[in-house]
Formats: sequence, structure tokens, C-alpha cells
Amino acid sequence: MGVCSGIADYTGVNVFWIRLIAFLSMWPTGGASIFAYLIAGFLPWYLFVEVMSRSVTMFVDNANAMKKIVFPKVTLAIVVLIVGLINNMIFFAAVALIYTLLGHGIGAAIVWLPVLTILTGAFALSIGIVLGTVNVFIRDVGQMVPILLQLGFWFTPIVYTASIVPELYRGLLQLNPLYWIVSVYRDVLVFQQAPDMAAL
Repeated sequence: MGVCSGIADYTGVNVFWIRLIAFLSMWPTGGASIFAYLIAGFLPWYLFVEVMSRSVTMFVDNANAMKKIVFPKVTLAIVVLIVGLINNMIFFAAVALIYTLLGHGIGAAIVWLPVLTILTGAFALSIGIVLGTVNVFIRDVGQMVPILLQLGFWFTPIVYTASIVPELYRGLLQLNPLYWIVSVYRDVLVFQQAPDMAAL
């Protein structure tokens, strides 16, 4: 019987939750709450995944409409981006509520968030349009993107900190553009400071 089991017996809380809390409390987050740290990583990731996933399939999904109606094809991309930004604003409202409940608060650096959000959305859309164009001719691209996004999730420090990665491999992690996007989001939301624009 371990320490976590003893605490669970004493408090009447399931031992899984005690072990999870103990594990998360050991995570090095620069003094920030682990939950605030995690949520700040998920905010740009969900925007990137939603915009990119939708834009990869937008030409194939709307093929019939494009054949029957004459309209600028860029309209599809704009719609994908706007929908992604609206969903991200709703997610941010939930994040702000969670931060308030955690007692973390939101600092003046939040004025940078719209700029970071637009940059993240534009980055996702640009990759998505290129892959969406290729997907018209090679349909396997649309099947590969969700798998690559799953891999990308684990190569982006969202649920872990970059400091736990050995120094030898940290340079490889920094080749991922989303590493820098997540970092500047955390600068703004968690550490309440202006983002390092050189990182972008």
C-alpha cells in the first residue's frame, strides 16, 4: 500500500484521482498551475487542427456545389477560417472561465491573443489549402492528415513541457512550427507576458 492509496483511504477519494493529482503536481511548468498550462496549449492546437482538417477536404466536400454554382473558390477557405475562429473564441470563453475559477486570471498581455489567433489560423489554412489541392488528385492525402495530426500532437509540447525532453533532442522538437505557436500562447495566457515575436 503506497502513499497515494493511504491518502485515498483517508479521504474517500478514488486512488486513481489521487495518483493523477500527484503526477500532475510534479510536472515542471515554471510555477504555473498544470491545468492553466495544459489549457493554454490546447487553445492553439484545436484551432490549428480544426482549420487544417476542414480545409484539406473543403474542395472534395464541395465538389458538386463548385460544379453547379460559379463563385470564387477562395470563399470556401474564408468560410473555413471564420468558422474556426468563431469556435476558437467560444473555446477561449471557456478557457477564461476556467482560469477565473482556478484563480489564475488573465493579464494585460491578452491583447496579443487576437494576433496570435489570426496567425495560427492563417498558418493552418495555408497548409490546409495546399494539402486540399493535392487531395483533389490524390485522395489518400485526406486519409493521411488525421494520422499526421495525431503524431504532430505528441511532437508538440502540449501535454508535457519541453524541459523534460533531453537537450540532445530538444532541437528536433523546435523544428515543429507549432512548438513556437504553443510557446507564445503560454507566454500570453500562463505567464502573462508579451510573446517572443522572434519565435514566430
